[in-house]
Amino acid sequence: MHVWALSADPLARSRYIWTRVLSLESLKVLTMQGTLLLGTPPPFGHSARKLFAFDPMYINLNHGSFGSVPRYVTVAVNALDAVVESNPDRFVRLEYEPALTRTRERLARIIGAKPDECVLVPNVALAVNTVLHNIQWAAGDTIIISANIPFFCPFLIHSRTFVSANLAYDSILRAVQHICDTTPKLNFSCFEIKLPQSSAEILERWKQHIKVLKERDSYLSLPTGSKPKIVATFDSITAGPAIILPWREMAAICKEEGVLSIVDAAHSLGQEANIRLEDTQPDFWVSVKLSSVDRGCQCVIPFLTFQSCSKWMYAKRACAVLYVPRKHQDMIKSALQTSAHHPSHQTGEVDTFPMRFFFPGTLDVTIPLSVNHALDFHEWLGGEKKINEYCHQLAVNGGRRLAEVMGTAVLEGSEEQLGNMANVELPLPSSLPPSFSIYSQLKRLLLDKHHIYATQFYHNGKWYTRVSAQIFNEVSDFEKLGAAWLDICREQMVPKLEYSDA
Repeated sequence: MHVWALSADPLARSRYIWTRVLSLESLKVLTMQGTLLLGTPPPFGHSARKLFAFDPMYINLNHGSFGSVPRYVTVAVNALDAVVESNPDRFVRLEYEPALTRTRERLARIIGAKPDECVLVPNVALAVNTVLHNIQWAAGDTIIISANIPFFCPFLIHSRTFVSANLAYDSILRAVQHICDTTPKLNFSCFEIKLPQSSAEILERWKQHIKVLKERDSYLSLPTGSKPKIVATFDSITAGPAIILPWREMAAICKEEGVLSIVDAAHSLGQEANIRLEDTQPDFWVSVKLSSVDRGCQCVIPFLTFQSCSKWMYAKRACAVLYVPRKHQDMIKSALQTSAHHPSHQTGEVDTFPMRFFFPGTLDVTIPLSVNHALDFHEWLGGEKKINEYCHQLAVNGGRRLAEVMGTAVLEGSEEQLGNMANVELPLPSSLPPSFSIYSQLKRLLLDKHHIYATQFYHNGKWYTRVSAQIFNEVSDFEKLGAAWLDICREQMVPKLEYSDA
């Protein structure tokens, strides 16, 4: 192993790290609170907690929501920040763009894409909004989206104009709601997935649902040569319940049916193994058409995917990658916040896809560059395969143990549906309807009283907790979560609910 000495002087140390970023050489030295850690990483489990900055009293079982930034990444980013502040003009005007390009090159190798097909944006929700706002919507168009209709997006209950699976992230739903609010006669249709359900069943229902949608009177009654767009949105890995959807096959069905598709892959990068876009053939994997569509033609299906770097890949919050293949980049006319470097066709400026997203305004330039350090840390731990094997097995074993402690059951799925998160039923009455008040009480009791957290959700008539397994967790954490939930559900929530119902 190569070992590089770092200067005790913070600026010299940061300049050293920055030089390593520019040269794209992986740092083998981890600087943690002023201490150099060399050699083999600690075993996964509680021994790995020291790699993160957790409060000793806190048990984190919710890595899937916000990620967990390693100490090494924090120290490296702080060092880069010292470089920025030593000469902001030089950094922003001369160093940032080539450094960002090198970051995209490294990330592109991870996902199997070309560097100029990838851009870094603050988060997946912003990327989805960028896509939605670049689509030229028209009366009669339809959006297919995943939505937890009973609670998160009540406007969908009353709308018969919209296609949805009931598992999407709520900020994406709100983005779709805004599009519906501002576009007359935009259709919505709900595709519900009630788990447990096999991937084969989901695919068969998905195909039939789209066929039925295309045969609607509103679709066929338009003048000849005036077919509207259908845009489908779905996750690669859903947030709650957390399952791996057969998104490759769902996108292929969309392509066969002339439906435009968007995949929210926020949970894939760092959790789903072997994301090689050149192997999956972009037009097949997931797709969306964003420019105005000739309403008399069958669309050629393009491809877009959004992946978070700050969830399972250990980058600093918040950072995500938007991938668009070269042949479809003219469909994204502008970033949602138009860049100061946005090229104009009218003036003959050279147009490149990455430049449309470069430097939209003053921002923390160290955050997208933190991807380098996150990837260094990822590799130092042993790489994707080793990390995912541990986290996946812990999710399986920990989920079963949590169900035993609470006397409930795991929301089981087929092997291909299971990632690094477990869904376990809570001992709450199914008659208890979801509400902001209930969620607020559950969150406060978990965090303030028990100093532990795993998210919760209501699905198909039952309450569940979604538990994320990470390298710093062990089965005993799941057991402590079970004890906390028993206290909350049986001693705190249920008595109060019974009293209020009296």
